[in-house]
Amino acid sequence: LDPGTQLTVKWLGKPVFIRRRSAEEIEAARAVELSDLPDQGAENANAPVGADAADENRTLDEAGEWLVMMGVCTHLGCVPLGDAGDFGGWFCPCHGSHYDTAG
Repeated sequence: LDPGTQLTVKWLGKPVFIRRRSAEEIEAARAVELSDLPDQGAENANAPVGADAADENRTLDEAGEWLVMMGVCTHLGCVPLGDAGDFGGWFCPCHGSHYDTAG
């Protein structure tokens, strides 16, 4: 994958988003203040229990280039559209949720 692009694969019948983030996307995600996020928990099974939602705790690698996550909306289980929404990540057309490039 080229930086700034993504691929969707299926695992156990569910979509998995694999995104190789660009340097600009990583910089923007790491500039977000934790207090600005509505959900401040990492929700990452690979991070220590209780880890906060800082970008470093949500990516696969320390550099923050690789983001791998289940591609299912947390509201109704819809599949969000990639490269869309107010924050340049994903947009769920079912009810209007917007996600950034850190999920």
